[in-house]
Amino acid sequence: MLIIVKDTPLTENIKAETYKYSGWFKIMNRISNLIQELEQIDKHLTQYDTEMIRKRSIEEINIIIDRIEETIEYAKELTWKEKPFWQTGDIERVVDSETRRKLKRLK
Repeated sequence: MLIIVKDTPLTENIKAETYKYSGWFKIMNRISNLIQELEQIDKHLTQYDTEMIRKRSIEEINIIIDRIEETIEYAKELTWKEKPFWQTGDIERVVDSETRRKLKRLK
């Protein structure tokens, strides 16, 4: 189980902010419980079975985390592209969009 301790008093705002991440905390707790369970049954499994369970579960979790990271990166890119150039400082994007408009007019 994961326990996070802070020195700040527990307010309604902090409760609400923490509740947003309750799903992540549940996942971390489930992973911790799986590790504990694997340690308990480790004595009854062969070394090969234990290693295969560990290896395969790590691979699968990494695949899921990679997908989540890709989704976050995609969202960041979309957010960045939707901001006006004066907020991002990305003048190239404005020039590129002007060039595209001119090319469309020429067609």
